[in-house]
Amino acid sequence: MESQDGIYTVRLHHVNGVATLSDCQGHTRTFMGTGEIRDLLAEAGLTYGVLTWSDQYGGEMIGGKS
Repeated sequence: MESQDGIYTVRLHHVNGVATLSDCQGHTRTFMGTGEIRDLLAEAGLTYGVLTWSDQYGGEMIGGKS
């Protein structure tokens, strides 16, 4: 996740590189809080992720299941 003045974007790191979470029209999705991101990713079946920043990282539960 990247926050710019409290507006978050999500970058997904995968085997082929990095992708920015976008909508059906290809526009970057923005979120006002991490709860919105957690709910969306949980609906997609993701239950755990790693939040990363340029100087640190930490685990973050995405959904309620482990």
